[in-house]
Amino acid sequence: MRTFLQTTAVLMCSTSLALAQQRAVQGVVTDSKGEGLPGATVLVKGTTVGATTGGDGSFQIALPAGATTLTISFVGSKSQEVVVGNQTNLRITLESDTQSLNDVVVVGYGTARKSDLTGAVASVSNAQLTQVATADPVQALQGRVAGVDITANSGQPGAGTRIRVRGVGTINNSDPLYVVDGVQTGDISFLLPTDIESTEILKDASATAIYGSRGANGVVIITTKHGKAGKTQFNLFGY
Repeated sequence: MRTFLQTTAVLMCSTSLALAQQRAVQGVVTDSKGEGLPGATVLVKGTTVGATTGGDGSFQIALPAGATTLTISFVGSKSQEVVVGNQTNLRITLESDTQSLNDVVVVGYGTARKSDLTGAVASVSNAQLTQVATADPVQALQGRVAGVDITANSGQPGAGTRIRVRGVGTINNSDPLYVVDGVQTGDISFLLPTDIESTEILKDASATAIYGSRGANGVVIITTKHGKAGKTQFNLFGY
């Protein structure tokens, strides 16, 4: 009995310590008119911890120890970073971004403006990919897209990473379909992040319909850089 009580006490202390390392932060995300934005993405900067706002724009998220900044994004609005500090209740106003709705993204049927899309499509630019010092293009996507989980295959150097779009969708292989410049492939480790112009991730059935069952686990469409008219430009990346 005494051993049982000691074990219980240790477990309770461990649980209390784990809870003390993170704190709950809640808030509401609104537009410039003060109306709540449902479906906005709230991410803890530098991590994969995130939440989605409800119908009234409210959210609640567990802020890990050491984390101080939240990144809030919503389609048609400018992304915003908020330093939490000691606050536990936030009110965040996002400004509209009409320019982003006119941006062109690559989808299965060709290209389309963001304002014309009805499916779940996320776009990551070259500027975002090259912010991470890595030679693995999949690893460079980590923390960039909501609903996309990226983990290392093992702890060994060069072991590679795997990507899961909206969780595990099939019993055997749950890797998404990769399409590089219109060519389907099973791996993109041969690419360098600096060679990629843009990356689009198709996440739902309406966006991946053209690929049939091959797109059951999502589709990652990559467009590499190519020659453009104008002055010659050199970029040097040293890691």
